[in-house]
Amino acid sequence: MEQRLMDQLNEWYEADEHQRIVDTLSAIPNEERDYEAISHLARAICTRIVEAKGGFSFHADELSYVMYDVQFWLYTKSYPDTRHDQYVAAYENIIAFGKEFGQGGYAPSFITDWLDVRMKEGRIVQDHGMIRFTDSYAAEVIEKLNEA
Repeated sequence: MEQRLMDQLNEWYEADEHQRIVDTLSAIPNEERDYEAISHLARAICTRIVEAKGGFSFHADELSYVMYDVQFWLYTKSYPDTRHDQYVAAYENIIAFGKEFGQGGYAPSFITDWLDVRMKEGRIVQDHGMIRFTDSYAAEVIEKLNEA
């Protein structure tokens, strides 16, 4: 993503203009969106979670599931050879205890329940021991970000 666009997105974030962020990034075709663009969309969703709940926490609600999906997508894009147990173990460092952007803790059952649901739905598949979204669900996750 161009530095100028990143700077503009950061300005909008600081000004609480989250819909402008979503609208701008949603205009970029899915196949052209990079990790940073997806991260900015995720940040906008997290802001909506805080506004809706009065705090930053993920549970078993719709917006939390969108964020579980986004986190999984981002993680498996960076680490494509991810096993189920590896992801569960890594999750606490993904956002639960993240430095400037963290929740300070989490209930492991929320993430394992989410994984179980997505696997039963056929949205996460296991291939030679590695887990990943199906291609169609990965595209659906990006669409959910657009709608956030």
